[in-house]
Amino acid sequence: HNSILGPTLQLTSGQTAAIIFNNNIESDTNIHWHGLLVPSNMDGLPKNIINSGSSFNYTFLVTQRAAMYW
Repeated sequence: HNSILGPTLQLTSGQTAAIIFNNNIESDTNIHWHGLLVPSNMDGLPKNIINSGSSFNYTFLVTQRAAMYW
């Protein structure tokens, strides 16, 4: 299946999310969790760029109710 969307993550409130992000594209990037409350160092702010060829471990406690966050 060829899609521009990334994988779907299903998390449960009270669960610790542990996501290894490998940047395998030719541009620097990051993940911003629209609507999901996470610590600032996990929220893909411009200062939290993942360089091309690098990886980052996103780890945070999920504290919100069920919803669709993008």
